[in-house]
Amino acid sequence: IRIWESKTRKHFSQSLKTNVREIAYTKADEIYRNRSGRLNFGLNNKSITATELVGLYQKARWKDISKTPKTTGGITQSSYNAICDRIRYYEKFVKEKGYKNTNIEEIPPDTFIRFGEWLKDRKRESCKSGGARSNETINQIISAIKKMNKDIAVDEKYITMNEYPSFRYLAKTREKKQKRDTIDKDEFTQVSKWIQYKYCNEEGIT
Repeated sequence: IRIWESKTRKHFSQSLKTNVREIAYTKADEIYRNRSGRLNFGLNNKSITATELVGLYQKARWKDISKTPKTTGGITQSSYNAICDRIRYYEKFVKEKGYKNTNIEEIPPDTFIRFGEWLKDRKRESCKSGGARSNETINQIISAIKKMNKDIAVDEKYITMNEYPSFRYLAKTREKKQKRDTIDKDEFTQVSKWIQYKYCNEEGIT
């Protein structure tokens, strides 16, 4: 099928992958209606897969890396690495569900509702004991994936909000043991003074 799209002033072409005339007509009609409808909504005339979405987001966040993120509003290299580590599970999930080569607008949004449970069942690849992730960690991964879809897929008009994937956060767990970043009153005072008098006034502090 070959379509001249006046809004973009470009030709769109795609193989119908069949030599049966009736099937070809049906597929061509469906593609034409879908393309016309999306262009009328001002959507991007190019479709992307989950892998391409991840690549575009990584490229966009790479540009945000800064040696002085507190003054430029960017992110550190370690923050960038953490983002890449989180969004890779989106790509793995899509592949496992059989949508590796599917355009993101064609993936049913409710496919991702049980993503958190799926990730909870997976053993941590970086942990020798293969322990489970906490619900808080999984929710952070979900938030990173949702931001990727919002910043690239929606904002750059690859999908509509109706095609935006639906995620369900896991319930927060009440752990009896204290977390590593829990500090007492005196430690809070020390950290606050360090931030106010040293971190804000000296360069080169990572």
